[in-house]
Order: sequence, then structure tokens, then C-alpha cells
Amino acid sequence: MTGISISSGLDQLVVIHLNDGNDFLFSLVNLKDNQNSNINRVGELVAVLLHQYYLLQKRELKVKVGEPVFCKLGKKDKKVDIEFNAPSVISITMN
Repeated sequence: MTGISISSGLDQLVVIHLNDGNDFLFSLVNLKDNQNSNINRVGELVAVLLHQYYLLQKRELKVKVGEPVFCKLGKKDKKVDIEFNAPSVISITMN
């Protein structure tokens, strides 16, 4: 793991940057949970990842918050565009 990028929006997008050039990209929104759809789960996830990384590597992990969000797929840089229309649609486009 080389770093983490997260969006600052309601989409709760997380990119875990990996050494091999294929990053792990996901969103923590639960579309079926209408009552708790505004709960932000990213902070807790980032805290756990940072803590575990520090315990294993004895150094801090770089975290980027905000837009634009970039990731690597097939060792190629991609910009991630997110459209979030709560509570039913998330559209992710990579350029």
C-alpha cells in the first residue's frame, strides 16, 4: 500500500493505492439503508488503516482528501468523476 485518497463528498469514495499499479477503488454508501444514508464511515476506515500500516511499517501513510480523485488501473492514471444522487444512484466515470 502506498497511500489512500478519499473524496470529500457524500459518495464516501475510497482509493487504496497499491504498489502494483492496480488500485482498489470503492464507496462505503449503503443504498438500502435510507435512515442512515448520511453516516460517514470513511473516517473510521482511514483511522484503522493508518494505525495498522504504522504498526507494520513503522512509518506514516500518505492520505489525500478532496477532488479530483485519481487512481491507477493497469498502471495507467485515471481521474475518477463521481455523480451521487441519493438515495438511489452512484455513477463513477474514469477518464
